[in-house]
Amino acid sequence: SAAADPSIVERVARAIDGAARPVILCGPADVHQGAGSNALARLAERAGALVVAEAASQFRFGKVARTVLGAFDAIWSTGAGRDQLAPDFVLQLGANPVSKGWERLSEEQRLPRVVVHPWGWADPSSGAEAVVHCDVTAFVEALADREYDIRRRDADFERRFRAAEQAVWKEARAIVASAGDALSEAA
Repeated sequence: SAAADPSIVERVARAIDGAARPVILCGPADVHQGAGSNALARLAERAGALVVAEAASQFRFGKVARTVLGAFDAIWSTGAGRDQLAPDFVLQLGANPVSKGWERLSEEQRLPRVVVHPWGWADPSSGAEAVVHCDVTAFVEALADREYDIRRRDADFERRFRAAEQAVWKEARAIVASAGDALSEAA
């Protein structure tokens, strides 16, 4: 269906609001999902939630890109990253992420998670509390219209996650720079 049941939207909004470390996890999706980037940015700001996204999610680039974190796979691939930077609620938008770091985190820790995807089964591990089949943009817009008490958020979690994100990209840039011409399409 195109729109989500308002009672489901309300339950998810309450789950986000009750979390100290909510994360919006964006997995692979149809190119049309990118149309919801403004709504996603508004939801993240209003709810005080981190947005982590795979490149194929349609949210890593464009207007929302400055607020979206993309190094979560590397972060959650380490034991320290999984131990210290685990969310306490996950709203998954789109298909199941292909991230090995996410896979390890979700295997090791029972994370409350709701999946929103318009079609198919986006929860192959059957670990989600709910799978909502509806238009992702409509669902995010409905969530963005809710009120949230961001005083409940763990500000240190966001600070540490963003610091880890910067460290990953700094290391990646150093590796690419040190490879020089050896790292080319032909090579």
